[in-house]
Amino acid sequence: MQITTLKITNSITEMSNQFNLTPRESEIFAFLTIYGYNNKELSQMLYISEKTLKNHISSIILKAKCKSTRQLLSMVINYQSDTFQINLQFQPKITQSI
Repeated sequence: MQITTLKITNSITEMSNQFNLTPRESEIFAFLTIYGYNNKELSQMLYISEKTLKNHISSIILKAKCKSTRQLLSMVINYQSDTFQINLQFQPKITQSI
């Protein structure tokens, strides 16, 4: 787990630089990605209002050219698989109803 967290942290740092995130945005990006805190928990932890946090998240999403937080987190996973050549074998099963 420790090595995986280190790899993710390195990827987040690289992505933060690529997206030109501010230090605060980079910090929020890391907390969202690694720990998955909700807005209330994260805003309390960082001593900012939920509105300020949402503004930071919106800015991160805009700079990353994403449409949602989910897409942003998916980008981190895809970045990880490209960087560390992880072979993801997940194929969602699609069923048709007749």
